[in-house]
Amino acid sequence: MQDLLRQYTLSEIVLFVIVACVAIKGMVEYFDWIRERRDRTIQQHDEDVNQQRQLVNKLQEEEDKINTLEANQDKITESIEKINDKMDQLIDSDKDEIKSFLTREHHYFCYQLGWIDDYSLECCERRYEHYAKEGGNSFIKGFMEELRTLPRQGASNRMEQNHTHNNSREVTTNTPIT
Repeated sequence: MQDLLRQYTLSEIVLFVIVACVAIKGMVEYFDWIRERRDRTIQQHDEDVNQQRQLVNKLQEEEDKINTLEANQDKITESIEKINDKMDQLIDSDKDEIKSFLTREHHYFCYQLGWIDDYSLECCERRYEHYAKEGGNSFIKGFMEELRTLPRQGASNRMEQNHTHNNSREVTTNTPIT
């Protein structure tokens, strides 16, 4: 150590110690900065991972909701198809009923009476409009044209004939088919 004191002056040694302390302090600050930077990077990475997990969970929830909606939509579509089928059956049934009614009325007024009253013709016209809107065929159109060409009688004549007409319907509808 004496050699050191002989080679360097006290001020040089003090300067060397100060420079060494500043260097050590600089290195400590540098290591602290690196550690702080590393901690911030790790914290940011952890936050990013948590955010990604939240997004994945939210996406999964949304996918589950979409799957539920698709299943509900399939059920609704199936229900609508069933309703449409039933509507078609009802329309076909209604067309058959109207066709039967108009055929019965045609035969009664054309073949039995030879005349028609305004109210009965109006009833037939309204039923025929429904029949045509439901897509009925032209078979009944010819019957309607024949009903329209029949001579008109008053409603009082219709009342007298109505009793006979209703009785004839009951007989034909209640007769068992053999």
